[in-house]
Amino acid sequence: MVKRSGEYAKNLSEGERSLLAFCYFIAMMDDELNGPGADKMVIVIDDPISSLDSSHIFFMFSLIESVIAMRMNYGQLFISTHNLDFLKYLKRITIPKTPDGKKSVSWYQIEKLRRGDDDYKSLIKPMPNYLEKYVTEYNFLFEQIYEMAAPCRGDKARKIENTYTLFYSIGNIMRKFLECYLYYRYPNTDQPMEHLTKFFDGHVPVEINRIINEYSHLARGDRGLTVMEVPEMETSARLILDTLRTKGPDHYQALCRSVGKDTELNF
Repeated sequence: MVKRSGEYAKNLSEGERSLLAFCYFIAMMDDELNGPGADKMVIVIDDPISSLDSSHIFFMFSLIESVIAMRMNYGQLFISTHNLDFLKYLKRITIPKTPDGKKSVSWYQIEKLRRGDDDYKSLIKPMPNYLEKYVTEYNFLFEQIYEMAAPCRGDKARKIENTYTLFYSIGNIMRKFLECYLYYRYPNTDQPMEHLTKFFDGHVPVEINRIINEYSHLARGDRGLTVMEVPEMETSARLILDTLRTKGPDHYQALCRSVGKDTELNF
């Protein structure tokens, strides 16, 4: 029985009922995984932290990790969630390895598509890299800027033609990255771009100002009628990375390592 203030609780919240049901499920799993045929068992855990507050998220993860995952004595384990904090913890879960030593895990997302006014379908797709590898967009945005700034073999213009989505979204990518970085560096305003001049030592380079303003939106009608220049994009990306490396070398190196990039590369 559940007590609240010393008395039996009669009206449980959705979160309390979910927590009780999950604890009962975990207790059953504890018994089942000790029984015969456990190595062929398929376990499905659907959004275990639904209706729970943030203080219970790690508790739920620790139950799954200690009772189920660490034993590695099951056939398959499926876990779904809509909560990014819980997803962050799932990246730490114990994962069995294949005979060749690789981790036996796959990451997917369910995408809901509308086919008509009241007609929907759902697709299971591979999880985007920025969620699978980083959970947040920040590392992903840095990686995209790094790719734009880094030298490459052959004709870079030809390469960008084949990856034009990066080329036409780089303005937004740079702006979002700078907004995120500046917010944490100067958290005393809800307008982080106001501190852009501090980041660039009092003078925002013309290229940066142009990219993050003109290329991040079509404020003027003729902006959508003109083409972007590859060298201009490269220059802006290099300015951002060089300034970041100068202002916060430890932060820059950690970002490079998080996306598997060379920390000593000269742009």
